[in-house]
Amino acid sequence: VNAILLQEYIQLGQRIKSFCVEVRKADEFVVVGEATTIGYKRILTFDTVQTDEIKITIRDSRAAPVLSEIQLYRFPNL
Repeated sequence: VNAILLQEYIQLGQRIKSFCVEVRKADEFVVVGEATTIGYKRILTFDTVQTDEIKITIRDSRAAPVLSEIQLYRFPNL
């Protein structure tokens, strides 16, 4: 995987102010991306990793965060 798409349920407004994405490598989670707002849609790209676990941590939000979509991708040659 080398990209993640996140979408908030925008009908309730933009709530997420900052977040990070981590993947499990061996016995620990490693941060592969972090950003501020998600809004309608945010796509993060990172170096290709092989993993079977991904963790999204909402670090700050205006209200209870609501994600409507999470998609993982492996794009060629990123």
